[in-house]
Amino acid sequence: MKHLRTEKFDIVHFQDYVGTYHERHPDHQNIMFLDMLYGVGICVDSEKYKGADGFKKFIEWISEAQRLAEDEEIMAEMMKAEMKREQEIADQNTKLLDELEKEFGEKYIEDIMECLDETCTHGKLEIVDRPDIEPQKEDWGSFDHILVDQYCNGGYVGDDFAGWVYIPVGEKYLKSHYSM
Repeated sequence: MKHLRTEKFDIVHFQDYVGTYHERHPDHQNIMFLDMLYGVGICVDSEKYKGADGFKKFIEWISEAQRLAEDEEIMAEMMKAEMKREQEIADQNTKLLDELEKEFGEKYIEDIMECLDETCTHGKLEIVDRPDIEPQKEDWGSFDHILVDQYCNGGYVGDDFAGWVYIPVGEKYLKSHYSM
């Protein structure tokens, strides 16, 4: 475990310590195991981990390292799942844009991509019916307006610049989330 690193392990002291095991509790495996851990602790830091309180601190140090390792493993699994989800969204978006390109042409898709880029959209694209929102007149080449459904959820100036952008595609709209 990378969290159990120490720069001051006294290997000579540890060898001497282990060399006396036969003189201590030879019939009690658990005591020998705990004694071995204690020996490791005092060889890591003979002052900090000495005695019963020191041993308790050493076990806490090991436990914290284990917890951190488990947290890292959980985070790695979550990251892997998130990357998979993002790839699935990207694949779905590519498929949708390819279908729209067949219907509306390459120039229309280029204008859509420019609009999506300039409005800082991200996430899953979907085709929806026209929402009841007033259009914003803008010249994107292939289309002359977009619909913007902005929401506010407590930005420090009362506007967090986030919501939904709707781009016309025939009688329907391409919907995407944006945030700036």
